[in-house]
Amino acid sequence: VAPTRTDVRLRLAMLYAQTGRQEDALGRAREAVDALPRDAEARYALGEVHLRRGEPADAADAFTTAVRLDPKHAGAQLGLGIAAEQRGEVTRALDAYARARLLAPEDARGYNNSAWLLASQGKNLDEALGLARRANELVARDKELATWVPAMMDTLGFVHFRRGELAQAEPLLRDAATRAPSVGTFHYHLALTYEGMGRRDDARVSALRATRLDQKLAADADVQGLLKRVGG
Repeated sequence: VAPTRTDVRLRLAMLYAQTGRQEDALGRAREAVDALPRDAEARYALGEVHLRRGEPADAADAFTTAVRLDPKHAGAQLGLGIAAEQRGEVTRALDAYARARLLAPEDARGYNNSAWLLASQGKNLDEALGLARRANELVARDKELATWVPAMMDTLGFVHFRRGELAQAEPLLRDAATRAPSVGTFHYHLALTYEGMGRRDDARVSALRATRLDQKLAADADVQGLLKRVGG
């Protein structure tokens, strides 16, 4: 079946979004919505573009409409969770991630995102551990999500860190930082773990690397506090 003009617009919107052409992506996604205002996939694409543009409120609106049009749209539920998390709406994010897991039980992202949010809040760490382990099991056998492996390893390692299980956390966080060496957050989590293990020199090296990679981390009070504690 030949793709429709709307199909082409949606594919272009996602391609442009993935390659950093955000204005073009937004234009194509809006054209698709205008052409098919009751199409859930068009609304979902618009939400994805807004997320990539750092516009979580607009993304939430698009994903909410997508879910209203198609309550079984797992991607839109996941997007709702991400948008809510970015807006600091923890309960709403966890609820959306839970719905995403029910709709797509083989998609590792719903498990990982829930585990990360719980660990970040320091809440329900037993549940977070189970979710993070499940995410890592699923991502290991889904080739389409191969690029997510380091992030999900980092989540599992961070859950162990928050549980005080430093011996389990360290190899996971070290592996994540090795696989994705340009992600400052992974090095920061590793630095925290090294500090907890009494490995001050390693903690300082990892923390400094994190600040060089990520300007937000360089300005973060918690990171600066860590550097002071380990002699950075």
